[in-house]
Amino acid sequence: MLQNSASTKYLGVLLDNTLNWADHINKTVEKTNKRLALMKRLAEVTWGRTTDTLNVTYNTYITPTMKYGSEIIDRANRANLNSTLNQPRTMP
Repeated sequence: MLQNSASTKYLGVLLDNTLNWADHINKTVEKTNKRLALMKRLAEVTWGRTTDTLNVTYNTYITPTMKYGSEIIDRANRANLNSTLNQPRTMP
């Protein structure tokens, strides 16, 4: 049996029942901040830390978290903007 909910996760993207992206964006920011805190701790150690290691860690562990779902949000926002721009305007 299906239950109503304010938002649901589908393919890793949080969808709001009003198609608002705030839940997904907030969750992404939260997850990214946790990963950046881990990266900061890694950067503070003196052993095993090189610029190359930090770059690879950032590009494989943090960047995908920030980018996942961004194309969908961008396309949805562009479609919404285009439909708004194409609506007839009336003079006041």
